[in-house]
Amino acid sequence: MPRKLSFGEAQFGASPIGQFHLQHQTIILSIGYLVVQWAALDLLKFMIIALSSFLTILTIYEFLIRRNNVMRFLFGVKMRVLSDIARPTEPATRSISASFGK
Repeated sequence: MPRKLSFGEAQFGASPIGQFHLQHQTIILSIGYLVVQWAALDLLKFMIIALSSFLTILTIYEFLIRRNNVMRFLFGVKMRVLSDIARPTEPATRSISASFGK
């Protein structure tokens, strides 16, 4: 039986979706402009454009947007509080006995 995603796991994927959408056209057109001029099979060109644009967008999001509060603000992503960055989050699931202090 497939395991369901918890709220914490699904939350990471929600923020990059908007950023991916904002960046994809510019990145795909830039890479595509260079790759289409090559003398290669069309399927190979498509695969290169798709893979390289996907990796470029993920890299830009991870290193330029996600880790930088100024860029997060400019791209409309919720800014990270300094206390969230400094300390790791506690696990989402706790036992009932731990809730009552036993």
